[in-house]
Amino acid sequence: SSTKTMGIPQLDAMLLGNTRAVAQVMGGKSSSFSRAQKVFEGQQAMWNNYNNPQELIDDLKSNRTRQRRQEEQASRIFKTLQARGTSAHFIGQGTPIVRSDGKPVRVPIGSTELEAQTFIAAVPEVSLNAARIVNLTNTGDQPLLPGKVALYQGGAFLGMTETEFVAEGEDFSVFLSNADEIKLSRVLDRKKSSLKRGRRNRMQVAFDITVENLSDRKIGLRLSDRIPVSQNREIEISRVKLSPAAEPDSRGLVNWTLELAAGETQHHTMAYTIEYPPEALVQMRKARESQSAPAQAEDLSLQMDNLERLF
Repeated sequence: SSTKTMGIPQLDAMLLGNTRAVAQVMGGKSSSFSRAQKVFEGQQAMWNNYNNPQELIDDLKSNRTRQRRQEEQASRIFKTLQARGTSAHFIGQGTPIVRSDGKPVRVPIGSTELEAQTFIAAVPEVSLNAARIVNLTNTGDQPLLPGKVALYQGGAFLGMTETEFVAEGEDFSVFLSNADEIKLSRVLDRKKSSLKRGRRNRMQVAFDITVENLSDRKIGLRLSDRIPVSQNREIEISRVKLSPAAEPDSRGLVNWTLELAAGETQHHTMAYTIEYPPEALVQMRKARESQSAPAQAEDLSLQMDNLERLF
């Protein structure tokens, strides 16, 4: 639909033991204050409920109640400041005619041409549609305010996307369109995946990732995926295998740079093993359910539940 706002597919780290681990698409982000608040509450609840006796947990809840009052007050102040937004003054071009029926009137305030570098990003865990993205630098003499951006190519309207505040001289990226000439697939290899339950559950996961160039020309793109990163001493990540070979960063994010000839198909594999005690997942589920405010970010127990559902 041309009215749908489209965004750049992005991956966050899958941190096992941290509440902030969501695969997401740009747009609809919560404030950094709210995100930090949810991370703190979720991490504290899971850690203390799993490692401390009941009397210490009760003390924690009492302390958290007092702290929450302070956080709510700070949150109100933060929202007041946030509502002010970022302001800039622009002079409208020409003399616009204001309609009397209450409908909005667009007033041009400036125009500029920016040099663009286009590339294709493929994040099959988030979307099976590869995205054509434009890297730009705001070389104009005024900032770009956050909001929706109308996309046109060759005079044809493609749809809407969004951008954040861009200062003069700042680099930024904009979603342009889906790269329909790229076909993506990401499936669980059940022959190489298994879940063995015992004193310590052992989950072996393997994914087959396929990228196919349906066009009649050579195409380059960046393929991204992720492996879990443990932040809990009870959970061990091992036997990580990536083919073609690649080096995950500190957050477990993996990037491959590909070049596909016309009609070419390339296969990538990603495998890892997770070992964890069954009670760890049970305790984390209870910690999540006992929180006074439901966690909106994907926490450890949700991540592990999602992986177990694959079997």
